[in-house]
Amino acid sequence: MMMARVRARWPMLAVCLLGLLLSASACSSGSSEPSAVRLIVEADYSALYGQGDIAALNQARQIMELRAIGYDADHISVQESPPQRVIANITGIKPESARRLLTEQGLLVFNRPAIAGDGIVTCRATSGERFSAPPTVVGGRTICAGTNRAGEIDWVSAPVAVPPIAGSPDGDSVTRVHSWLISADGKSLSAEWNQASDALLQELNGYPLGIFLDGRLIAAPIIHWPLMDRRQVMATLDPEEARVLFAELNSGALPAPFHVVTGSEAP
Repeated sequence: MMMARVRARWPMLAVCLLGLLLSASACSSGSSEPSAVRLIVEADYSALYGQGDIAALNQARQIMELRAIGYDADHISVQESPPQRVIANITGIKPESARRLLTEQGLLVFNRPAIAGDGIVTCRATSGERFSAPPTVVGGRTICAGTNRAGEIDWVSAPVAVPPIAGSPDGDSVTRVHSWLISADGKSLSAEWNQASDALLQELNGYPLGIFLDGRLIAAPIIHWPLMDRRQVMATLDPEEARVLFAELNSGALPAPFHVVTGSEAP
């Protein structure tokens, strides 16, 4: 058995030895491992509505720094390069994660399901046909599953306030997530709600709450009221995805979307 294992590994060892001769980084895990990343990102100011470029750039730099800190990167240097660029040098972060944290705007929206008269969720089939069915969790996704048909939940806006930076003082008079928490094993994100959220969460007991980031549904947990310590797990994710979302959600949205102008990385 041991000999079989050694033989099975010989092709991989040969590839790595050849890689060492050709390139010092050929046998590294590349973008899958934390590295030193240098990115120059540029803002799309057409998305701003009357906000000054300098003020927006300064705000973006601060949020990018908060995101890198939330990710728990080793070394962080984020500098403005007016009129619309930011230069970031970050170590201890995966390249793709760095790109996401520096470019994704992070617009957070909460939606609730449309409810039919009988209290069942309204759904939409791929054909566009609407039907009613109870929400069902399949493969970590909350969908509608009716008799001989399935579809996506028909979402409508939920009255949840999203402050510029989650956890910033804005009083407890509005429904909002006070902070986002990551589990000890790094695989799940929880939301800690404020007291003003009680009425909404009680109303949604047994129903899903849609969490959208930049128009993408990232989670649709079934609400279980009452919440223990005002917390509920919102999503179970790949650890790296959870880490990125934790940093992004706790830092707030960028004032404008950004794109990478140039970038480099080193192991």
